[in-house]
Amino acid sequence: MGPQAQVPQQAQAPAGPVNHESHWFDASQVSPESYEGSYNPQIVEGLEPMPVPVPQGPEDVPPAGPEEFVEYPEYVEQPEPRADEFEDVVYKVMSSYVIEHERFPAEAELARLVAEQYGLPEFPASDIDLLRQAVPAAQERVQQARADVDTP
Repeated sequence: MGPQAQVPQQAQAPAGPVNHESHWFDASQVSPESYEGSYNPQIVEGLEPMPVPVPQGPEDVPPAGPEEFVEYPEYVEQPEPRADEFEDVVYKVMSSYVIEHERFPAEAELARLVAEQYGLPEFPASDIDLLRQAVPAAQERVQQARADVDTP
């Protein structure tokens, strides 16, 4: 770190940020009138350059006809399952159980079977009241279906 270390820095450039100190900008300025080159662009009347969007692929081309609004499923809030849809699931599970076992399932067994229908590892304890509300209607539907089958 003696005087030799400072010598290359001084030889590189003057101190301070000077961007216009370049050999490219040292050339003398030439006015357009004094230019004697051979380039002479021809301007064609009536042809204006227009920007045209370049399609990025086949899916980027807009379809013909009016555009339709399509909701993206990941941005649409999923509504809670309708009560009658849930009752239908409870009915189907209960009906299958009754056909197989000749009796109605216990609440815990029914909860496990309904959870399986929805792909859940177990029935949510917070929704057990919904299940209890759906059971009477489902039992009535099962009994009605069995009466229809048993009627000659």
